[in-house]
Amino acid sequence: MTFDPTKYKPTQFDDSPLPAGKYLLVLETFERKIGKESHKPYLRAKYKAITGPMKGRSFFCSLGIDLTNDGTAGRLSAFCAAANIKDRVDLASDESLKRAWCNRPFKAEVSMRNSGQYVNNDIRKYALDAKDIAGPERKAMDEWRAAFLQEQEMRGGAGSDGEDDGYEYEDDDGSLSDDDLPPF
Repeated sequence: MTFDPTKYKPTQFDDSPLPAGKYLLVLETFERKIGKESHKPYLRAKYKAITGPMKGRSFFCSLGIDLTNDGTAGRLSAFCAAANIKDRVDLASDESLKRAWCNRPFKAEVSMRNSGQYVNNDIRKYALDAKDIAGPERKAMDEWRAAFLQEQEMRGGAGSDGEDDGYEYEDDDGSLSDDDLPPF
């Protein structure tokens, strides 16, 4: 296989951390891991900003899935509440996690932390109250989800198989009713 660099437009990738702040995000994908010291399961999750000047920028952050720890269970519950995930999910099944958790818009406060010589992002706090999300943000979440589902439908991929994705739709266009978005 050969590569002809003249056939492609040069692109740059900005892998610097997102500035600390509040963002509309989706959990885009994840990789299952085991903690080196704790030996506890977690997900190395990739989150993506879906609006604003950082739209399209991603960061990785750990999401614990060890339910023997009350703090971890509470944090998972906060994530699910923020992303309007109401159904049980099988934490042992990657497919179940992807279907239930990936590409669900939510709002969160992102922080920056030093990790050795690197600066990384963490999700500091999920938006759980109605006052924490403005009308335009709610609309942006609705539009992003509808566009995502439309793209999946065109590709014949996930979300087009008729399976219940946890959202109830008002219209055939994929728009969400207010009752189906997080309670912001």
